[in-house]
Order: sequence, then C-alpha cells, then structure tokens
Amino acid sequence: MTAKVSELIAEIIARCKTLPEFGDRGYSVYDMDDLETTAFNGFPLVAVTYEGREPVDNSVNGVARGSCSATVLALRFMVVVGVEYQSISNEDTKPTATDLLDAIIPVMLGYKGVNNRPWKLVGETPVDGALEGVIFYGQIWETEIIISGSFVQN
Repeated sequence: MTAKVSELIAEIIARCKTLPEFGDRGYSVYDMDDLETTAFNGFPLVAVTYEGREPVDNSVNGVARGSCSATVLALRFMVVVGVEYQSISNEDTKPTATDLLDAIIPVMLGYKGVNNRPWKLVGETPVDGALEGVIFYGQIWETEIIISGSFVQN
C-alpha cells in the first residue's frame, strides 16, 4: 500500500517532536503564510509543508524500462524551524535555529516509517517570513514511493 501525503507529514512532525525543544509545537501547514496565521503556542516550533512530487529515473530504481504500469515518484516536504530572534539583544539566537536543524538530521535521515523507504535530506535554506522577531530555516526532505497502475492491456 502506498503511503499518503498526510501520513508522511504526520510522520515527519512526530519524528521532529521527539526533540524536547519542540514539545507540542509541531504543525502541518500549506505554506509560510498559513504558518504565520496559525495559532501556535510559542517557540521554537517546527512546521511541515508539502512541496510536491516528481518522477524519478525508473531505470535506476528497479522499475522495468518501458513499464507504463509502475513509476517511482519522489515526494518532497519542507521542515520549517522557527525561532524567536531579537537583534537588539546581546544574545544571538541564530545558532539555536541551526542547532535545531542539526538535531533533526539524525532523527529523520534514513528513517523508514509508513513508507518503508528511507528519508533523504535534499538541502537547507533560510525561509522568508513576516513575523516580527522570528527567523525561519527550512530543510527539504524527500522519500520515494512506487505508484502502480493497471497491468491490463486494452
């Protein structure tokens, strides 16, 4: 059975919330605008957005060449970490955000959950947000699924 996007989002949030810094502050959001209007309860927080899916070269993934009944798709998600940041204080909180990104990697990398295929880190980036005094960083995570169609010839 193929894992659903909603199951994969729930899995990422659950894995990230094993880090005590996040507590119960894990959210599924559509995009950054959605996150900024979400009623969240403090920082740091973690949120997950679905970034889409795209075909993977089937010839390197064990799907028969020329098969029109099965394909491998890469599903991508962004894990967004939000941390309060007060630039006028003496304390620089940017390292707190990057430390949290570092902590997420061993929790997610290679994990095989509802999909039975490993999670891969694709990259990291600062994320634009409009909340005053908050910085956001994102990690892009990917897993692959196999989609099977009808094997009946018409």
